[in-house]
Amino acid sequence: MSRKDLQCPTCGQGTSKFWKMKSGFPIMRCSRCGLAHLQYIEQSVNELFFNDSAKDTQQEHINNTKKDNSSSNKDKIEYWSFPNFYSKHSAVFEHFFEERLKKIRSMTPQINSLLDIGCGYGFFLKHASETIPIVEGIELNKKIATYAKNQFGLNVHCIPVEEFHCDKKFDCLVMCDVLEHLENPVAILRSCQSLLNPGGILFIQVPNLTGFRLPMGHSWGLPHHIWQFNPNSLKSILQKAGFFPQEYQTGILGVIGSYENGGPTWFERMQWSAARKFKIGNRLQYIARCSQ
Repeated sequence: MSRKDLQCPTCGQGTSKFWKMKSGFPIMRCSRCGLAHLQYIEQSVNELFFNDSAKDTQQEHINNTKKDNSSSNKDKIEYWSFPNFYSKHSAVFEHFFEERLKKIRSMTPQINSLLDIGCGYGFFLKHASETIPIVEGIELNKKIATYAKNQFGLNVHCIPVEEFHCDKKFDCLVMCDVLEHLENPVAILRSCQSLLNPGGILFIQVPNLTGFRLPMGHSWGLPHHIWQFNPNSLKSILQKAGFFPQEYQTGILGVIGSYENGGPTWFERMQWSAARKFKIGNRLQYIARCSQ
């Protein structure tokens, strides 16, 4: 499928032009809002990312990550949210989960229901369930969804968010590291609107194109990541979908990997601190309010 003639989904004025080649993939970028994206998609997103056989096994992922760290290939997705890493570094995971909830509660103190879109193995949902009465998740990988159900007793739906319909709405939606994989981000965000109570909150996390890329050549996640956002382009997409963006912050990808490799070093901690203080981290986190 060609994206050569695709109008920019942010500004809608067809200003996306060839920007650069990255790891063999042509990248387009909108000269107006800065949204970057793949020019071509060779396979459907479902085949690349959500199919049960699409994700590496845990050991394959570990081996590939170590191999990539010692080579010039830096575009392997850095994914550490496997069960054994959660068990080994649970304190680190729980710290980030609680930070996320605190940020959400700073915008809406009373949260009675939460839906995690792309909930994975359910670690964040499990944490959220300790203080939020109703928590549910959406996860398209059946094996991973089954783990979340069986291990934690979570209510996880194996269905695309645009096809998800229920008899209730939620106070908060969480969508971390999902939107960059989806072909039509505006349509997906509009589907999210219909799932929120009036004034409800969306917490969204995506890669930050303008963030730290240290170590040099940090993964762009190609071709799995169709979109490469920056604060301006994500804000515009949220507005186009009918949300009211409130504020954003940035974080760093690869914290668990650092602990796994014997870190973090003082230099890594300095990077993390700078990323938070100056909003230049390689993970962009935005909070937006539902317009309904």
